Amino acid sequence: ELLIYTGDTAKALARAGQAVLLNPNNPENLARYCQTLDWEGQYGQAAVACECAIELAPDYAPGYAYLAEVYADQAIWGAARSTAQEAIAADFQSPAAHHNMGYALEVQGRYKEAVEFYENAITLRPNLAPFYLSAGRSYYWLGQFEKAADRFGKAIKLNPLDPAGYDQIGWTYHANGEDA
Repeated sequence: ELLIYTGDTAKALARAGQAVLLNPNNPENLARYCQTLDWEGQYGQAAVACECAIELAPDYAPGYAYLAEVYADQAIWGAARSTAQEAIAADFQSPAAHHNMGYALEVQGRYKEAVEFYENAITLRPNLAPFYLSAGRSYYWLGQFEKAADRFGKAIKLNPLDPAGYDQIGWTYHANGEDA
């Protein structure tokens, strides 16, 4: 997970692949493998990995959550939302489930709804910078620049070495006329 969220998806994919080879019947390994494949743009293989995780553990929320992300990345909107809802139903306390429901909504331009789920994910896991970046993007597109800047600022505090937070906060200040 750390490798994924720090942008080293190639190394994350190699490690997740090793985990699956060592224990192919572990739904957590398969779900994480699904997530890394998705982030590497290998959507077909990612879907298969998540489907295997779900088959092994029908109540494992991250399996559904990461599959929802795969669907969202392929613009399969209905499946993305319904699969994310299955993740939430499987475990309402799953940060991944809420985050990926937010993502499924965000990529459709449904920012107001997305923010609610991103904020839920932040409440459930307040120390994960990518969750703040996601919320900040949706606030930005809603024109709520102060909230966006707050979320990007928190992402920067949590991960000061990630340039994404700085880039996003810079665009937010620019859009709000604060760069002059």
